[in-house]
Amino acid sequence: MFEIDVSTSRSHLIIQWQLSNIKVPIKEITEISHDDSYGGVNQPGIRIGTPSDSTDRLVIKTPSRNFILFTSKGPQLENKLNSIMKSLTKP
Repeated sequence: MFEIDVSTSRSHLIIQWQLSNIKVPIKEITEISHDDSYGGVNQPGIRIGTPSDSTDRLVIKTPSRNFILFTSKGPQLENKLNSIMKSLTKP
């Protein structure tokens, strides 16, 4: 199983998993949160990663869609996402 990785370009957050590259416009991200429900219950959105009972779930919300990331490295990925967002929203 390949782990999810995130990076940035000038205006996009890039989510990489297996052979997929998903680009999310950074200015559209409204929230990054942790989802404690199994499988992202009642959370419509694009699911990325392999869901299981032992994976963490992070949700990236935008006005048009949500992205649910299933990862075994939840705290590290959440910290990385928050760090990226903070560095890009500084005046």
